[in-house]
Amino acid sequence: TGDGSFSAKASAASRALYERRSPQNLFGKHINVRSGKWVESLSGVGSNSDSFYEYLLKSYVLFQDHDSYRMFEEAYSAIDSTTRQGDWFADVDMHGGKPRRQHFENLQAFWPGLQVLSGDLELASRSLNAFWTIWSDWGALPEEYDFARRRL
Repeated sequence: TGDGSFSAKASAASRALYERRSPQNLFGKHINVRSGKWVESLSGVGSNSDSFYEYLLKSYVLFQDHDSYRMFEEAYSAIDSTTRQGDWFADVDMHGGKPRRQHFENLQAFWPGLQVLSGDLELASRSLNAFWTIWSDWGALPEEYDFARRRL
């Protein structure tokens, strides 16, 4: 649009979420926009959070927004060290990292592409291959798959 106010508002929203991250650099999935308090403390790369990580990295790639890249790097590192279980990604509690759900969600399917974009090719390959096993076993990506028990 050429109107920089949209970019400014989106950047401010990203920074506001970032400032409310946990001490473990994790983000919840729902926040009360009036109070700024997290109302869902699950943290992961699937539903209700997938776009946040994607837009941080893409803001850097498209607009050379170094602040977005710094936020992405910290969030990516926390996701990798806290939610990754082998080649899968669990939902954990944002305040302590305790695993809460060991489910693959189809909205996690973007993650290997984001890993490639960030240059993390080895982990991207491992994630993609894990996700591919679901597709090859079931012929599609279901809404959810319990990777700990290997069942829908």
